[in-house]
Amino acid sequence: MRTIVDYDPSYGSVPVSTLLGFVWVVHFLQSVAAGKAFSAPVSVVIALLCAFPVGYALLIVASWFACGVGKWFGGCGTFHTVRTAMGWGSVPNTVPGTVIWVILLCRYGRDAFLPGMPPVGNYVTPLTTLLAFAQSLFIIWSVVTRSHTLGSVHRFSPWKGLCTCIVASIVEAVCGLLLIFLLGGIGTILRHLSSR
Repeated sequence: MRTIVDYDPSYGSVPVSTLLGFVWVVHFLQSVAAGKAFSAPVSVVIALLCAFPVGYALLIVASWFACGVGKWFGGCGTFHTVRTAMGWGSVPNTVPGTVIWVILLCRYGRDAFLPGMPPVGNYVTPLTTLLAFAQSLFIIWSVVTRSHTLGSVHRFSPWKGLCTCIVASIVEAVCGLLLIFLLGGIGTILRHLSSR
C-alpha cells in the first residue's frame, strides 16, 4: 500500500472505481427486480454505463468518512491516501464479485437480476450455494485487507483500521438516514404547500 501511495495516490483509481461501481449497480438492479423490466444485456449495459460514476462517488463518500473517523483514532492519512486505501482494499471483494456476477449472468440470464437470486427462493442450487459461500469469504478478505490498507495510510495498527471501517460505516448509515428523513420532510412540506 505504501508503494502505491508513495508512487501516485490516484494510481488505478479508474479501474478500481469501475469494478466497485459495477458490483454495486448490479446488486442495486437485482434489488429493484430489473430482470422483470429489462433483458440481461440491457441490465448489463446499464451497469457498465453507471459503473465508473457510481463507483467513484461511493469511493469518495466512503473515503471522506474513513478519513475523518481515522483522524478520531489518531490517524494521519490524507483524503487522497485514504481514497487509495479504500479503493485497493475493496479489490478482494470487487474482482471476485464481478466474476461471480458474470457466472450468474451466463447461467441464469435476466433471472440473475431478480430479488432473492442467489441463493434463496427457487434458485438454491449447488452453484448458487458455492458462489454465496465464496462471496462471503471474499467480503471477509476485503474487510481484512481494507483494515490493513487503512492502518498503513493512517500509520496505525490494522485493528484501528478495522475500528475505522466499522465506525465510518455506522456514521455513514446514520448520515444517510438523516438525509432520507430530511428529504422526506422537505417533500412532505412541499406537497402540503402545493395542495393549498
